[in-house]
Amino acid sequence: MGIIGFLRSLLCPDLAELRRKVDELNVLNQELELRVAMLTNALDDSFVVVSADSLTDVDDATKVYPYSNLTLKQYELAVADLSYYCFPKTQWETLLSEIHPFLVDLIGEWAENVADCDDFALIMNAFIASSFIKAGYDLQGAFFIAWSNTHAYNVFVDDTKNVWVYEPQTDRVMGRIGNTSPPYDTKKILCVGNQPSVSLSSR
Repeated sequence: MGIIGFLRSLLCPDLAELRRKVDELNVLNQELELRVAMLTNALDDSFVVVSADSLTDVDDATKVYPYSNLTLKQYELAVADLSYYCFPKTQWETLLSEIHPFLVDLIGEWAENVADCDDFALIMNAFIASSFIKAGYDLQGAFFIAWSNTHAYNVFVDDTKNVWVYEPQTDRVMGRIGNTSPPYDTKKILCVGNQPSVSLSSR
């Protein structure tokens, strides 16, 4: 092989292999577009299914202020709204169990990077936010996204200001925050609501 042939081999790899890879990428792209469309449609349908109107009347509900809560402020916080409604643990569990089947229908099976722990936590949080909007509340519920060093999940605050760890993949309350073992050793909490501004506070 002369110098021209050598350079050509470097600059012009096997065209058949390149075409095969391009075809694979095109198929993957089509599958992802289909998945996005399916998830979008399912999200539109699911968001109007469950309302939080079965919870305690807002006149009787307590509020939590994350920056003032003795438990929450132990963790790195990102807070969108100053206050959130808290409800009895049993009421939270009922609402979460009502919503969880829609989460499972929407996400399907666990899939790395596209439907893994942070996606479950994020979408469950969105479902809860939607249920409070549908019920006509003037504040969001105290249901947040949390992270340890290795996992993402949710937490909620009950009417006695206790904070509970919730696993959205299994619809299970894992225990009170700070009393759960890895991977539920919480480091950060994202308190999101219906206002766009986000302020950060760390321990």
